[in-house]
Formats: sequence, C-alpha cells, structure tokens
Amino acid sequence: MQGMIISNPKLEFLRPMLERWFDCIDRYNAIRGDSETPYWFDEQANLGLLSAAAWMAEMVSLERSPSKKQQEEGARNARTDLYLATREERAYIQATQRWPQVNCGFRSTVTGRFG
Repeated sequence: MQGMIISNPKLEFLRPMLERWFDCIDRYNAIRGDSETPYWFDEQANLGLLSAAAWMAEMVSLERSPSKKQQEEGARNARTDLYLATREERAYIQATQRWPQVNCGFRSTVTGRFG
C-alpha cells in the first residue's frame, strides 16, 4: 500500500502483512457486498484478519498464544492476543479497540513486545 508509514524500524518486518491486511479487508467487502467493514465488529475480527494476512505474507501467526508477561518481580505466564513471526523476528500483540465518540474521532490501540 502506498502511503503506509511505519515509524519504528523494528516493525518494518510487518509491512508485507499489513499490505495483505488491506487485501483481506477488500476481499471481505467484495464478497459480502455491503459496507460492513470487518474491523468495525470488534478487535477479535480485526485480529482474525491480521492473522490471515500474516500467513498470506509467509509469516506465521497464532491467536491467543501463550507468552510471558514481564513485571518488576519477573516474568509470569500470560496470553497474547496475536503472535506474529518470521524466521528472524517476532511480535506479541495485545489489542484493544475503542469505539468512536461523537465529535472525537476513532481511536485504536495496539501494544506489543517485539523481539
């Protein structure tokens, strides 16, 4: 996709997946034939699209994947909403989606640990 800006160089490996994410959204809309864009449903629908896009981009992904949560006292077992990886790099995604408020715009937050 032209115009996509990834401001953190560590996240550049996600570019092929993000490009295919747009393809997944377009395909969904073309098949469904209405204007119900899938990311309006909830973050789980969006994570499913991102997961599909990752596989299309020759990455691997797993939703609700086991992980470790880093805390001051050390690490403990946790789950990540979406695990993404290539042979060289990986990302652990925790996603929340906020709905737009009148006159306030749309806000979505994705946080992750990258390694």
